[in-house]
Amino acid sequence: MVFSYLYVHIPFCLQKCNYCDFVSFTNGSEESMVIYSQLLENEISFWQKQNTLGNLQTVYFGGGTPSIMPVDCLAHFLSCLPLDKNAEISLEANPATLNIQKLRALKQCGFNRISIGLQSFHEGLLKSMGRLHDANDGMIMVENARKAGFDNINIDLMYGLPGQTIDIWRDTLRKAIALQTEHISVYGLHLEESTPWGKAEASGALLLPEEDASLAMWQITHHVLAKAGFENYEIANYARPGFACRHNLAYWQREDYLGIGLAAASCWQNKRWVNTENWQTYTQCWQNHTCAPYEEEVLTMGQVLAERIFLGLRLKNGICIAEIEEQFGVDLRTRFYKDMLPLFQNDLLAEKDGFWYLTQRGKLLANEVFAVFLP
Repeated sequence: MVFSYLYVHIPFCLQKCNYCDFVSFTNGSEESMVIYSQLLENEISFWQKQNTLGNLQTVYFGGGTPSIMPVDCLAHFLSCLPLDKNAEISLEANPATLNIQKLRALKQCGFNRISIGLQSFHEGLLKSMGRLHDANDGMIMVENARKAGFDNINIDLMYGLPGQTIDIWRDTLRKAIALQTEHISVYGLHLEESTPWGKAEASGALLLPEEDASLAMWQITHHVLAKAGFENYEIANYARPGFACRHNLAYWQREDYLGIGLAAASCWQNKRWVNTENWQTYTQCWQNHTCAPYEEEVLTMGQVLAERIFLGLRLKNGICIAEIEEQFGVDLRTRFYKDMLPLFQNDLLAEKDGFWYLTQRGKLLANEVFAVFLP
């Protein structure tokens, strides 16, 4: 067991967004952040003692809001890691937690990729989402990241928001392109019942765009970003040539990865485990250098095969049939072709040069395609 990809979960936020169901909380003091960074170091030390860390190809700080952390804590943690000289080191960031000085410090301590959660350039939408920055703040932070030396910048955008129109979305894409970032992630709104917006939708108090409008936003995105030179290399992700996110590619190619921190997930071959979400339990255990509780799931080979297929199909080039057949010792056409035939007939799936890949229509109905491969 040797991991080359590391995810680090930072659970602190200034304010919880109305759509967010990630494990995070807003009452973290700087003292608690310092304590948490030490816990992360204790956890990574545990894994190093197991000889399970190779030269890390990617490190990804997600959350929560990783950019809320003191830079010296992040810098010290990075210094503890066995990093490949060309490692991609990413940090998710909220404009409300950044300034030019902090961006320069982050770049200096080793971060070479930053992902800024802009979500929208519409003031009303930002306010209703519970974001603490305005549109101008977001654009300034992207410019400041560039001034600080970042040459690999992603911005996150969301469509299908309550009150969002097709014209507003077109304007969002226009402004995003003008920022000249290397990467743009575009997510359709998905609500969980536990979130404020999820509860509002369940009670009928939240009016979302009609399905046709959300579909139009999705279609416009592909057309506009492709015209601007972005490749839709994964269903929700667009990059300029050479700037696809290497860490996320590892997920979609079902590489093994280690997750540390509260509620972080890990995957090793047919095993998946998720750290405890309980702050007190996590803290008490790792302060004593004792492994905190986690939930483990052992997958069947059928489940692993299904994951390898539907995760790979999220990518533009899809999956190499021969490669997967060799890896799993199966004949994919014999095993799946009868169930897959309607997908080809209905223009959801296509084959070229030994690869299966989603068509544009297939990307829209991806979950229907993926369901065919589930055990």
